[in-house]
Amino acid sequence: MRAKIPWDQPRPGRYSVAEWDIDPQRSALVILDMQKAYAEPSLGVGLMLRRNYPAIHRYYYSRLIQQVIPNILRLRDFFRTHHLEVIYTRMGLLLPGGQDLPPWSWRRALIRYSPDYLYPYGSTEYDLVSSVEPLPNELVLDKNTLSPFNSTGIDQLLHNMKVENLVIAGLLTNAGIESTAREAGDRGYNAIAVEDACAAYHPAEHAASLRDPSWWVVKTTNEVVGTLGPLLGTA
Repeated sequence: MRAKIPWDQPRPGRYSVAEWDIDPQRSALVILDMQKAYAEPSLGVGLMLRRNYPAIHRYYYSRLIQQVIPNILRLRDFFRTHHLEVIYTRMGLLLPGGQDLPPWSWRRALIRYSPDYLYPYGSTEYDLVSSVEPLPNELVLDKNTLSPFNSTGIDQLLHNMKVENLVIAGLLTNAGIESTAREAGDRGYNAIAVEDACAAYHPAEHAASLRDPSWWVVKTTNEVVGTLGPLLGTA
């Protein structure tokens, strides 16, 4: 059953949509790139940050452990309870030598200069962290771009599953989250980025990405659960 929910925040001098009509049963949670390379403090990027940028390491992994992962798990359990789709993505090299990347891309250049920071399919770093391990009946998509809309069949799959509303969480705010939310909105999905269920390496980058979005909205975990819960039969 369709219902109106609070949508955009008022923006002085700017057009905004105060409420929006959705079908809550047509919602999916997309958990982006919660891989050991980016979410495990002792692996992948964590090793480099601890060695070269200890202050960033402390901020980023503290946010992940104390806020982001608990909120992702809360969202995941909420969606599972209501039999809504939960989708995971993993980002890295789909081929060990990086032939799946265009030769002019900055990530292809990293293969030559910093190969340790690109993680191929099948490596330990490429795997999802154990706390967000998917169930056998949950979809996992492998991608080599920030947004899954650019390198996977997610758009067709969402249409097949009759999904209209995307709740987006994971890593990184100013990379996968922002790119996915913008592209989802541009394709006609009702896209919601969850502010306290994502992170960037710098708080300023996190805030800047979520400050004034177009084609998508920003909400907290409490707002998502508190809005969808009553519509789905949760008081």
